[in-house]
Amino acid sequence: MNNRYLYGHVNKSYVIESKADCEHKCYLDADCMSTNTKILHTGKFLCELSDSDHKLHPADLKFQQEFTYTATENFCVTHSCSPHGRCQTGFTNKGYHCVCSTGFTGQFCNTRVGLESTSPGKSCKHLLDSGFSVGDGEYWIDPGSFGNPLNVFCDMKTDGGGWLLVSSIVATNDSTVELSSKILYRKISEHKSNKVLITISALKELRRYLPFTQLRFHCSKKLGRTFHVATVANNTGEAVIQYFTNLTDVFPESCGSFERMSDDNSTLSVSCGEWGYNQTAHVGKWGCVRRRGGNRLNNRPAFIKGKGRWNINSLDQSCDDKGNETAVSPGDFWKIYVR
Repeated sequence: MNNRYLYGHVNKSYVIESKADCEHKCYLDADCMSTNTKILHTGKFLCELSDSDHKLHPADLKFQQEFTYTATENFCVTHSCSPHGRCQTGFTNKGYHCVCSTGFTGQFCNTRVGLESTSPGKSCKHLLDSGFSVGDGEYWIDPGSFGNPLNVFCDMKTDGGGWLLVSSIVATNDSTVELSSKILYRKISEHKSNKVLITISALKELRRYLPFTQLRFHCSKKLGRTFHVATVANNTGEAVIQYFTNLTDVFPESCGSFERMSDDNSTLSVSCGEWGYNQTAHVGKWGCVRRRGGNRLNNRPAFIKGKGRWNINSLDQSCDDKGNETAVSPGDFWKIYVR
């Protein structure tokens, strides 16, 4: 169109030898839908590429002497992306495709990554680091990328977020504690039952597909205290993970292996040198020689003889106390996370 100019959509500008060169520039540019060209006094051409056209924005096409407006065949006129995508014309056998904003995927960019089973993340940490987090809650992840995603709970706030809930015991309204021991890591998707007790074999299997570097223990009794620590992401913390994934029977050092979280008020966390039992008590280690088997993650992983412990089984539900000396109340919990 002679003496016409599309205002407000120019995203690139060139000085070129011919009008045909401008059309070629537009063809090679993924966002180009139209051009404004003008012959200069030097004999060369001003070439402006626009990311829209007169069909999408008819009011922006105005009279402008000496300019020529040219539109491409624009499939984006009849095929729109969601508000989270940007349409590019001339791609695929459909003649267009949608370029999605961060956190969205799908043909029309209307699928939020991690919020639907068709578009899972790799882990809670992956979702967080990629900008796909929408806060604490349920997400879809596919450790190992097997095409069989899991619906899991992600803590996206504590200590920077990115934590995957792998074990969750919560006392019922009548203060009953129900347990269901899980030997398969995929059972972490049953977290809403509030009785998922992960085993070291399940945790070991999970780490094969999701190479986490930290464990977090969080228990709390309303009538007692809160024990809340996360292992550090270094060799000392790695030794703890190896012990609780059954890669070694060597008791890991307790002091220096964890950090206290903000709500921790336990005696365990400030007395790490007294932890453990290996023929004698107070050896400064995670674990207990009498609880070294498959339930080591749940039976006295943190333990001070005569003072307090983490313990969760049908007979003993201790959280920085010993032998149920503090009664269980509705909502009391024992949870383990990985990151």
